[in-house]
Amino acid sequence: MIGNDIVDLLQASKDSDWNRKGYLDKIFTEEEQFLIASEMHSSLVVWLLWSMK
Repeated sequence: MIGNDIVDLLQASKDSDWNRKGYLDKIFTEEEQFLIASEMHSSLVVWLLWSMK
């Protein structure tokens, strides 16, 4: 993946509810969702992957 988006993690934690039903299904593949679920810091992985899309 290649991407160049910058994510303000503090602002994202305030503004985004990436845990809401259907959000991950809409944006990420099953493999990516597995990576997110497997990590201790899931929110960091969400925004890492999102920034590369």
